[in-house]
Amino acid sequence: MARILLAEDDIDVRLVVAEALTHEGHDVTAPVDFDRAAEYLNSSEWDLLISNMMLVGGGGGRDLARLAKARGVPTLFVTGDFAQMAVLESEGVLFLRKPFRLQDLHAAVAAASRAAPGATRARPA
Repeated sequence: MARILLAEDDIDVRLVVAEALTHEGHDVTAPVDFDRAAEYLNSSEWDLLISNMMLVGGGGGRDLARLAKARGVPTLFVTGDFAQMAVLESEGVLFLRKPFRLQDLHAAVAAASRAAPGATRARPA
């Protein structure tokens, strides 16, 4: 399965998502803030970045996505911010709307994993 870097600052969401993806056989690393996520992103190989738009630390999800794209890693955003969703959708960026069902998470991860590096598609839940 996929090596997934999960950048989510809400501890409850981070734990549930990491557990669900691990249960599906993915290798998940879930740092607690932007700075640690950026370190992990730059120091290892990843199949997918799942990132919240807003993160604690030095930057946000968009900043991580730029780093991921430079390394050929597709990004799946998760957000509950309707304004952010409208922007992501208008840009054709792959995202999952919070709150989401685990089956929607698994479907979005599968779609993102199939995407070519740097490819993006809208996926509102």
